[in-house]
Amino acid sequence: MKSHLIIQGPFFSDTRIRTEKSISTAIESGIFSKITLSTYDHPEVADLRKSYDIEVIINEDPGSQGREVYRNKYQNINRQIKTITSGVLVDKFDYSMKIRSDCYIYKANKLERVINEFMTSNKKFLLTDCSSVRFDTKQPRILYHLSDWFIGFKQDKSELVKSIPYLDEKYNESWLNEQSHKLKSLYNREKLSTRFGAEVWITLNLLAKAKHPIKHCLDYSIEAEEQFINDLKQVMCVPMYKMGMRCMKMRSVHIPHLDRYENYLGRLDKIIYKIIGFFYKIYAEHRQKYINKYK
Repeated sequence: MKSHLIIQGPFFSDTRIRTEKSISTAIESGIFSKITLSTYDHPEVADLRKSYDIEVIINEDPGSQGREVYRNKYQNINRQIKTITSGVLVDKFDYSMKIRSDCYIYKANKLERVINEFMTSNKKFLLTDCSSVRFDTKQPRILYHLSDWFIGFKQDKSELVKSIPYLDEKYNESWLNEQSHKLKSLYNREKLSTRFGAEVWITLNLLAKAKHPIKHCLDYSIEAEEQFINDLKQVMCVPMYKMGMRCMKMRSVHIPHLDRYENYLGRLDKIIYKIIGFFYKIYAEHRQKYINKYK
């Protein structure tokens, strides 16, 4: 099986987060036929070609044209799309996968097992639970919010991934100003400020590109939920710890959370997943209260 790994995003080189670790663990895993780093210019990137037998793509940075007010940061939707799509090679590999440049392979045997299961399944996309929202329990319902941390796909979906469209980030920010007081209040309660987040935009264009069933992040209808449930038949959504992956930037993200969506675990594993998620939620709430008290 020919496989391709795309490590996408900014190049990190500090003591805590090192993209070079993403590269070295991928090479050591022996899983991938080709490894590509799709990033932006950085003083240390030139030396990578000398040290590692990988492809390095230096993208022109599209920058950010809009803000996410509640998160107090600039949108990075188009920057992410740029580094993903420039790395995809159409119809060249049986399996391709993109990971963030702050993530690394922790247990190669786990990742290889999941990929093999995916390739023998009828699924088209392999995603993770990192930030995939449980649409069946959350209120208000949030549809098409699957994690964009890892995106695996079979050869027949490579052209689709390559063609993920850019978003008008200025309008994505200003759109809310044109909406009703009711919708503005709903966005305020959910601490959202843009029409689409990166994960919803990417998921929509992977699963429902021909006609988006929702018009914004909090849009909901019974018909849209039914379509989403049907679209999820294309997806294998696996807990991060089952994939043998870790993140250097967010070091607890692989721990199960109660509000995440996955459709991979068996019945016993699901029970364990929920128990861990329950106790982690209690821990996280107490930890936040402690931080708020003493900051």
